[in-house]
Amino acid sequence: MEITEGAAAARRPLKDTPRHQLTRGLMRTLNVINVNYYRKHNPKNAGALMKKKKKTPANYVFSETGEETFADGRYIVRGRKLGAGSFGQVVEAHDRATSQMVAIKIIQKKQQYTDQAQTEINILQQLHLPQQHDATNHIVRLTDAFMHKGHQCLVFERLGPNLFDVLRGTNFQGISLKLLRKFTRQILKAMEYMRHPNVNVIHCDLKPENILLVSLGHSSLKLIDFGSSCLSRNQIHRYTQSRFYRAPEVLLGMRYTAAIDMWSLGCILVEMHTGKPLFCGYDSTDQLHRIINVLGMPPRELISRATPSFRREYFEEIMMVEGNNQWVDYRLKVHKVVPPKGVEVIPESSKTLAEILCSADKYGTANHPPEQYEALLDLVLRMLDYNPETRITPSEAMQHPFLMNLRQLQPDET
Repeated sequence: MEITEGAAAARRPLKDTPRHQLTRGLMRTLNVINVNYYRKHNPKNAGALMKKKKKTPANYVFSETGEETFADGRYIVRGRKLGAGSFGQVVEAHDRATSQMVAIKIIQKKQQYTDQAQTEINILQQLHLPQQHDATNHIVRLTDAFMHKGHQCLVFERLGPNLFDVLRGTNFQGISLKLLRKFTRQILKAMEYMRHPNVNVIHCDLKPENILLVSLGHSSLKLIDFGSSCLSRNQIHRYTQSRFYRAPEVLLGMRYTAAIDMWSLGCILVEMHTGKPLFCGYDSTDQLHRIINVLGMPPRELISRATPSFRREYFEEIMMVEGNNQWVDYRLKVHKVVPPKGVEVIPESSKTLAEILCSADKYGTANHPPEQYEALLDLVLRMLDYNPETRITPSEAMQHPFLMNLRQLQPDET
């Protein structure tokens, strides 16, 4: 039947049709009937159909008293939280067996995090085998592990503030070159040990928050959080590292090595001295753009070895012709960051790495002469080598002029 324009306009609104009037509230009526039926047959279940089933919280929930005991009364937890993350939370506790304060990492009650915690336990136990290298003094010590109400718990020695806290203490103006040297040598010692053929551990998440002072007011430090770590021969996650400290080979979806930790350290050194993250990308694409903006394009050979889907996400292929020779080159795709409302994105730096380092407030002041910045620049550039195969190793880095006593050409003491 043909409906004219006038007839269509004269049709009754849907809410006024008999069908709508007769079926309005039908689902509510059926729900009430169901509830009444189950109340009659099983009063204990009354109202169950009207309520959404509550989910069991994945994170451990402390009692309202604020004090609990773990591991058959050995550890007393009074609720002081030291940190939290996707894995769960870290709380301070008193170990009644040793009369020492410890940190307990309480893992979420999810299988993926429990499995990850078991990996961390295995790696830390391997790193701290008896009669191991003295570099283990710069790696956090796991003292106990147990299950508590379905949550995997890891007990660590109680340490001091992390390097991000140290940076915050400078009002994000950065630490001195002298202190930077002390920190760097200790981190490199731990990295050199982890890279040993008999150890072969990749940390996979080096960042200021995962490097802690042993105690407040002292420069000794330790690496923590091996929850994302893996053995070189057994890589668990293809995509790893915190974004600001993520190596280009990870961004490009390539198989990685312990060299990714060295890239992270290069980023950390700049941040600890200038007070600002070197590459603070909003997302992975923005991260790569910021790296290229400071360091230039990655070598064509590196891009060609990237996982194809990752390569296509970041680059356009261009066929180059010169005489009888043809080859494929790459051009970075345009990327515009559109953050959610209220999220501020730090503008990309238009400075070179040398300009970034020399813009530090301490440049040219006492104990901060230009030649030391030249040495630091050279070290960081070698840490940020695009090619992981030629990136500086921990052993090589410890012999770099920046980390040597300039008067005696001997390694600085830690």
